[in-house]
Amino acid sequence: MRQRHEVNGYLVALAATALAFLLRIALQPMLGARLPFFPFPLAVLAASWYGGRAPGLAATVLGLLAGAFFLDPYRGWLNISAVDAMHLVGYLFVGIVFALIVGRLRTTKQALRAEGERRRHAERDTWHRAEELRATVTAVGEGVIITDAQGRVTFLNAVAGDLTGWRTEAARDRPVIEIFQAVDGATHEPLKNPALRAMAAHERIGLTGHSLLVATDGRRRPIDETAVPLRDAAGAIIGSVLVFRDVSERREQEHELQSAGRRKDEFLATLAHELRNPLAPLVSGLELLETKALLDHDVAEVHPILSRQTNKLVRLVDDLMELNRIERGAVDLHLAVLDLRAVVNDAMEANKPMAAAAGHVVRVRKPLVPVQVEGDHQRLVQVLTHLLDNACKFTPSNGVIRLTLEMSAEEALIRVHDNGYGIPRSFLPHVFETFAQMDEGRKNEHSGLGIGLTVVKRLTEMHHGRVSVESVEGQGTEFTLAFPLVTLPWTDAPPPGPEHDREEIGHWRMMVVDDNRDAAELLGSVLRRAGHTVLSVYSGMDALDALPRFAPQVVIMDIGMPVMDGYETATRMRQQPWGKSAVLIALSGWGQETDMDRSRRAGFDHHLVKPVEQEALEELIAQLPDKAAPKRAVTDG
Repeated sequence: MRQRHEVNGYLVALAATALAFLLRIALQPMLGARLPFFPFPLAVLAASWYGGRAPGLAATVLGLLAGAFFLDPYRGWLNISAVDAMHLVGYLFVGIVFALIVGRLRTTKQALRAEGERRRHAERDTWHRAEELRATVTAVGEGVIITDAQGRVTFLNAVAGDLTGWRTEAARDRPVIEIFQAVDGATHEPLKNPALRAMAAHERIGLTGHSLLVATDGRRRPIDETAVPLRDAAGAIIGSVLVFRDVSERREQEHELQSAGRRKDEFLATLAHELRNPLAPLVSGLELLETKALLDHDVAEVHPILSRQTNKLVRLVDDLMELNRIERGAVDLHLAVLDLRAVVNDAMEANKPMAAAAGHVVRVRKPLVPVQVEGDHQRLVQVLTHLLDNACKFTPSNGVIRLTLEMSAEEALIRVHDNGYGIPRSFLPHVFETFAQMDEGRKNEHSGLGIGLTVVKRLTEMHHGRVSVESVEGQGTEFTLAFPLVTLPWTDAPPPGPEHDREEIGHWRMMVVDDNRDAAELLGSVLRRAGHTVLSVYSGMDALDALPRFAPQVVIMDIGMPVMDGYETATRMRQQPWGKSAVLIALSGWGQETDMDRSRRAGFDHHLVKPVEQEALEELIAQLPDKAAPKRAVTDG
């Protein structure tokens, strides 16, 4: 591009000289031999202005040659007159001066133009950088305050304005100590402004982690702040940048984590305590039973103790497993339209021993008409039993517990009210949290693990219901369950009462299969006392071998046996003539719906979860169908 411009400069010099020559010819009649070089300095001027010094000198030479045409042609170059010589020297002087001066002016002009363009680019780049910085500082989620060397605010973004309560226009040029005020989170003493500290220390001031920002309205927020000094090219301090952020949410999360950790530690300590309580009398009772001189009445005294403490352990494990299943979403509800009056009756029956032991009076009020909801009867009984048991635990002896079932326009409401210790106001928001425990001074021997109410809340929500609590410390507590009503046709039959008539248990030929010999023998003893003929075997293979000889009508079999588990044993039993009509009852520590489905596929008729209660087993046996295999004589072969 530059080379092309230089060529164009010489072309301009040639064209300008040609025009000057034509102009001189046109003036020849008027000028004659006078002023032979008159128009040619103008050509030099034009060439110098456009192309610079070199084209200007070229135009000077071309003008000299062209101007010689107008000298006296008869004298020649050596015999020119003094006047012509003066014209020639004058032209050369003017041409050279024009070429040099105008060329220099052109070079200066180009330099000034380039400098101006560079400055414009620099200003544009500076503006872009400043705009990018302004947009960035404005858009960030942290508050930003920029000050000058005197500590006066030059910039304050919107976040800083929201946190401090200052508008940007009002804060500009004010001392930063007026805009940003912070106190110590522990002592609430004023803190030195971090922007001023950064300028004084000539270094970055890091996060303090314990500051509270005081806004213009007096509100105090926990913040983290950082301040750095601003320096010019020489390193002198020209201001500071203060960046701070609201950490209220993070502090709350940290507090929640600390609370969760504390509740976990309390839960582990409580779990150890709850396990030791029933284990101590169990150990003592077993040691006593080992005494050979133990009398029958001593056994009669020890047995209820062992039974109660074992039941405590079973319930403790059940609660833990139930919470785990709920948290994993492994609980399947068997929904049906049911009458909540029946749920109330069954829950009252389950709670009766605990209420009687504490001497409580439980008063029930329920409507005369059905209260229809869609739910799982067993799970709703579990929910209400938890609330009744909780009322018994935290009510002094001989207290009064009221259970009320009523209906609103769209909901069924169950209220459980006690006149017990009550719940402190500070603890109410945490009542339904997992492992939540009141302070040690409020606990009693029945305080439990703090998971029962969590189970209540989860199961209630699974029924599209809700649970709430109201309490005044020292004046009792009231829990309210609310479930959506359904409107379906219903018979006017009264709800089942708390007492259930059972058919007399018949005598059956039974086989107990369990690799745990103690468990098999104990269960066999229980069944024999009920009048049944029982054979206990300890493996699946033994059961298959004994099946044709013993011909059991009922087989109660453990699932988790080595070599051949209960599923395979049941499948093989069903393939034999003597096993086709027998009633097979699975006995397992697993009680999920998937486990029960697998039992059914293997050929089991029923599935019981360990440890099985004698009453539940008796109820099942009482309901066995007539299709069970008839009794047969025991044969040897």
